[in-house]
Amino acid sequence: PQVYDWSHKSRPAYHEILLPEGVDSRYRNSEILWNAAEAAENRKNSQTALDIVIALPDDASISLEDRIELARSFVKEHFTDLGLG
Repeated sequence: PQVYDWSHKSRPAYHEILLPEGVDSRYRNSEILWNAAEAAENRKNSQTALDIVIALPDDASISLEDRIELARSFVKEHFTDLGLG
């Protein structure tokens, strides 16, 4: 298996795993989720993850909680409601 080192990346302000409806809640654990994704994708050219960047205003009038809710609603509408985890 290939080992990745992400220690050079800065930590996000917030982290949450959003799952489609009906998915076992144990996948809210990052380790369980990633191990299951890696085990399910065994082709040489498979893609186990999608990395997206959502740019939100860095303005004092928009709180961190507001930014979290904006990101959560975007991901829900464009990914989890479509069955993507």
